[in-house]
Amino acid sequence: MIMNSVSQKIRIFSNRLPFPVVDANQDSLPQKLTDQLSATASSIHICTINAEIAHRLLNTSRSQVALRSVRYFIPDGVGVALALKYLFGVDAGKLPGIEFADELLKQCNKLRWNVALYGATNERILLASEHIKQKYANIGISAILDGYSSLDEVTNFLLQCQKDSVKLVLVALGHPAQDEFISKHLDSFPAIWVGVGGSFDVWSGAKQRAPTILSVSGLEWLYRILQDPSPKRIKRSLDLPLFCLDMLLYRIKAVFNRS
Repeated sequence: MIMNSVSQKIRIFSNRLPFPVVDANQDSLPQKLTDQLSATASSIHICTINAEIAHRLLNTSRSQVALRSVRYFIPDGVGVALALKYLFGVDAGKLPGIEFADELLKQCNKLRWNVALYGATNERILLASEHIKQKYANIGISAILDGYSSLDEVTNFLLQCQKDSVKLVLVALGHPAQDEFISKHLDSFPAIWVGVGGSFDVWSGAKQRAPTILSVSGLEWLYRILQDPSPKRIKRSLDLPLFCLDMLLYRIKAVFNRS
């Protein structure tokens, strides 16, 4: 199982859990992360972990390799939050990935940092970048590249990030591709690297977030299926009950191992 160094400034739950998670209830998490980057000049790979990613982390070698470089797992989604609370007694809260990314952008705007965007289609990433520029006037978007670009274009994208001292890279390829990309290029330059899944789709206006009532009740997965009723999306939704089974079995094994 993946184990990460625990920062004294960022609270992490790890004892007896199948994977360590950041306490999403703590104040000033984005500021703590930017402070840490400034102090160490060492890249930070962050994964906002939901039931789908957690199930794959616990069961597939591809995800385990892709997430090996993650320093902080942030609980994203009610499924992870409830499993941690009621099976392990850990109230880590939840922080949806798109909201976490927005909070990081807000902090970058305050610091006047440069950011970079990678992933999605060319049309959607351009619209997402315009959304960010309009919302955060002090942010410099140094590099933008869609997820269908060539290796040479990726190389130029990384060189531009390095040249402009980019401090935040948002990667929207979906898991595990986005974490594989981050893991591969993490040491290209010091920055906070975050996989943001479908956030560019929302920021571009192509898709809508689930209504609050569905988010609170844990039915975001149903709303996503209604927006995208493809076989691939429906198959991915099965990861939620499988994740619940994973966590239950892990908890049962832990109880028997202590007895």
